[in-house]
Amino acid sequence: MRAQRRRRNGFRSAAYMAPVFLLAVAALIMQYRWVQRNRYKFTSPARIRIIRCDHCGGSGEVRTPGGRLEPCPICFGGGSRIVRRYYEEDRLCPVCAGMGRIISTNGMATTCPRCGGRGMIRSSVARGGR
Repeated sequence: MRAQRRRRNGFRSAAYMAPVFLLAVAALIMQYRWVQRNRYKFTSPARIRIIRCDHCGGSGEVRTPGGRLEPCPICFGGGSRIVRRYYEEDRLCPVCAGMGRIISTNGMATTCPRCGGRGMIRSSVARGGR
């Protein structure tokens, strides 16, 4: 009687393990395919660049017309910004010079419309040509 129970329990555990094993194999295959499609994200390291704010000269403060010092509206008082370049085609935004914010016509700092605040734009120049 005990031998029959052991056989039944062994069969049940094998019946449960087969779908788990198949799911694990399917997950490994999907992960491999995803890594192959996104290989460039793993092979090219992100390049980090520190950009000095031109609006405040890197100090992080600007003078108001009244002579008072206030934090720079472009760099939020930091004086610089770290920009990450993930792709070879990425270039500094020519509108905001990589800061991601510009002074609009009404004098307020707004997000750069060209790069959307990222500081980098995707260049349409083909690889190898500059």
